[in-house]
Amino acid sequence: MEKRWRYKPSVSSVVKGNVNSLANKTDELAALVRNQRLYRKCSLLCLTETWLTGNIPDTNVDIPGFATVRADRDAKLSGKSKDGGLMLFVNIRWCNPGHDCEGEYLVSGDGRSCCHCCLCLRSSTRRTIARLQTQHPDAFIAISADFNHITLDSVLTAFHQYVDCPTRKNRTINLLYANVKDAYTATPLPPLGKSDHNLVYLQPQYKPRVRTQPVTTRSFRKWSPGADEALRDCFESTEWSVLQELYGEDIEGITHCMTDYMNFCMDVVVPVKTVRCFANNKPWITSSVKGLLNKKKTKTRRSLGAHRGSSKSTCERQKSPTGGRWSRS
Repeated sequence: MEKRWRYKPSVSSVVKGNVNSLANKTDELAALVRNQRLYRKCSLLCLTETWLTGNIPDTNVDIPGFATVRADRDAKLSGKSKDGGLMLFVNIRWCNPGHDCEGEYLVSGDGRSCCHCCLCLRSSTRRTIARLQTQHPDAFIAISADFNHITLDSVLTAFHQYVDCPTRKNRTINLLYANVKDAYTATPLPPLGKSDHNLVYLQPQYKPRVRTQPVTTRSFRKWSPGADEALRDCFESTEWSVLQELYGEDIEGITHCMTDYMNFCMDVVVPVKTVRCFANNKPWITSSVKGLLNKKKTKTRRSLGAHRGSSKSTCERQKSPTGGRWSRS
């Protein structure tokens, strides 16, 4: 399976799962982030059943390189004093998170907005999702939760479910829904600590719109400084009466004949140029601006190459003649 390691993918890469208490597994999670590339470059770590309370500060569960967003279980609202809780670790290289009071987290990615909802399923879940779709109609929305007894297939008909591997024994209950087709592929990961739920890695497969839109062509006439004079000479040397005699008093025929002849003269004097237009081309990027940008890129590459060469030569001079050891200066 091809894996593209990027800090800013088109949609967020996600590692999610039920951890059955996070406080005693923070060290293991930090070790995974430090030693495994998959965890270190993942956009979001979405964990449920954290079992955290207000007595546990954020510093006890922080992961280096990630911003922490947590939503502990409210005993008054849920009627339960144990279990529950949500935690979202957001890679600071991917974006900076903002959140509101209902456990939904709005994340602005690079280019396209992204709403990642880590929800406790309740009666207000459908209203929360509808409000997000209303406020951010063009955003990528992903919904993650533990679905022990229900699913959202009949409620969110425009969303697609991507977790197709067992997450607890032979059951698939840790699901992720998204409003974009073919956005992810799911890969099972070992559980965190002694949790009885496997983690799941959602690898982005979504292609941006600029890469899926076809290339279009545009034609225009490129006028040169002497094109006006050449076209004027062509019209002045034309015997217009010869063209008009062929049609007599037929005004429509004369009009078509004159128009075709003038277009012919323009094609000869001012040729038509056809260019390809890509979806990510900006209308203000003209050929002159593009030329300047290419010159800038060339100079940057040359300067980086020269700097790299000088650094290498400096390192070579610092080596001792025997054994390739560094000399002490």
